[in-house]
Amino acid sequence: MVNYKTDENWGETARKFTPDGFDHVIEVGGASTIAQSLKAIANQGTISCIGFLGDGEAPSLLEALYHGCIVRGIGIGNTVQFEEMIRAIDAGNIKPMVDKVFQFEDAREAYKHLEGQGFTGKVVIEI
Repeated sequence: MVNYKTDENWGETARKFTPDGFDHVIEVGGASTIAQSLKAIANQGTISCIGFLGDGEAPSLLEALYHGCIVRGIGIGNTVQFEEMIRAIDAGNIKPMVDKVFQFEDAREAYKHLEGQGFTGKVVIEI
């Protein structure tokens, strides 16, 4: 397992699992982590950007060209797709994974919990 919090060079570490690189990398950090995703990606692989949590300076477009990969953003869809998704969630009785529920008066604690990044699933503030 590779932990990006404890391994600054997680892209290189991850690549040790597959010397040719990964065919698909899901990028959530944005500018602060895209350089490591480029180190992990295979030639002709795809990096899908679904978030921009971190800040910093992103590598130039030429880096993607040097790695022979595709870097693309993932859109959120339109209203019709959203409504179809809601119907599918209802029909499948799909429930979100909830890590912890906080009362409104404990909202500060909820944000501290988020900052700690030790959760799995959603953190809820009940109103």
